[in-house]
This record gives sequence, structure tokens and C-alpha cells, in this order.
Amino acid sequence: MEAIILKSKSSKNLKQIKELAKALGVEFSIIKDELAEDLALANAIESGKTGEYVDLANFLGELKNENSDR
Repeated sequence: MEAIILKSKSSKNLKQIKELAKALGVEFSIIKDELAEDLALANAIESGKTGEYVDLANFLGELKNENSDR
């Protein structure tokens, strides 16, 4: 199963897409912006996973170095 997320500033366009989905027999769900953001964040986290662990001291040191440049 695959899914697609569409976002539009035009409620008219979204209404047309919903009508088309119904006509094609495609299931759809209406979700709030907060859930869409959560899904995008979860996807970004999943795609960024390397399976490697980061040394905490090195990580914190790099954060301090980046912040000292500001």
C-alpha cells in the first residue's frame, strides 16, 4: 500500500481532489497540519538513520563549536 499527502492553500482545489478520489474509489483521510508535520518529522528521522552511534562528547563539542561562531 502506498499513500500520498497533498497540501493546498485552496479549499476549492482540495474539494475537487476529494471528489476525484471518491469517483476513482480511492480512500482518503483528512489530517490536521500538526499530524502532517509529525509524519514529515518521522520520515526525516527514519531516512536520516545510519545505524551508527554518535559519541556524546564529540557531539556536544561540535554543538559548542558551531554556537561559538555566532
